Amino acid sequence: MTQTLTRPMTTQNLVLRATGGADIALPLGEGLRAQFSAPTMGGLAMGAAAQQRAGLDPLPFDREEEAADRQAVAQLSYEAQFADGAERDAILDRIDTISGKRKTALDTATRDAIAGGKMQGPVALAEKYGDLGLTFDRPMTPDQARLLAEGKRAETIRNAIINKTPGGFVAGAAMFGTGLAAMATDPLEVATMFIPVVGQAGKAAAIARFGRVGGRVAVGVTEGAVGSALTEPAYFALSRSQQLDYTMGDALMNVGLGAVLGGGIGTVAGLLSRQAPQSDASSGVSADGIARP
Repeated sequence: MTQTLTRPMTTQNLVLRATGGADIALPLGEGLRAQFSAPTMGGLAMGAAAQQRAGLDPLPFDREEEAADRQAVAQLSYEAQFADGAERDAILDRIDTISGKRKTALDTATRDAIAGGKMQGPVALAEKYGDLGLTFDRPMTPDQARLLAEGKRAETIRNAIINKTPGGFVAGAAMFGTGLAAMATDPLEVATMFIPVVGQAGKAAAIARFGRVGGRVAVGVTEGAVGSALTEPAYFALSRSQQLDYTMGDALMNVGLGAVLGGGIGTVAGLLSRQAPQSDASSGVSADGIARP
């Protein structure tokens, strides 16, 4: 009977590390580094912004005229809500005329951009990047497609590395902690922890029940979890816009991380409040930030 041996890989080639044979295992540290490199909300937003910048002005038609037409359509759409009969039909005809003109101009400019090499069509993009699992339903600039491909390739390598690291409770806890550390270093993620969910009455009740620190922790956990849940649609949309995998498991993990991070912030706030004066006699406000008679 042949025994399969595992050993850490010493090569620095990420592709080789990600696609090594099934008999090669990676140390936990490799998986933790890969987990930490996974894009958080801020990273996804920056990636989407970079793709948008890469697609600016690929089409050689008048941007001022386009903006004027968009404003005219918006104004006419508003007026159509308060018109009826022949007047409404006339407004809708004007909207169709403007929209048709813009579509024709866009189609012509897109064809010219593709012919001039400023953009690539879906078929050409699929031939070039289809092996990464990317799909294309519209023309893109070469830089836009390249950024998509780089993000997808990085995700493939990251997942392959994580899948080849040890499993079990300790490894899972370490991965969770690494994800928490990544979230804590993202300003956008941290900002979601401060979405006001629990009102003053709820905070007062939590502090009265669990104490100054325990109450702050309870409020922090609640606001962290709810804040993460509220931003999940944006997380999903950003991931999909960059064709990155995003599952229900990822969503639940983010909510859990948000709850833990919020609890940590609440712990710090509670400990700081214990060191503050008990109350401000002149304002009638306690160190907990709750008005007292």
